[in-house]
Amino acid sequence: MTEPDRTEPTNEDILAELDKIAGYGVIEYVLPTKPLGESWVIGVRGRLVKLETKEEALAFLTGVNAAMTWVAERSGPLIVPS
Repeated sequence: MTEPDRTEPTNEDILAELDKIAGYGVIEYVLPTKPLGESWVIGVRGRLVKLETKEEALAFLTGVNAAMTWVAERSGPLIVPS
């Protein structure tokens, strides 16, 4: 059995994932700070949500991915926009 990749996501990886879920309509938008990764501001259902740390952003993404997987498993094949 191979060991899973434990490479920590970069700020660019986090931005790409947030942009991707914005494209799916899960969040409305993401406003990265300068410098990138200082915090993340996202629009969720007409409200601003500020993720203060990289860990908070990763936790948010983990929760969204878990919820999307749960919904997909219960609703049939997942159709992802390209």
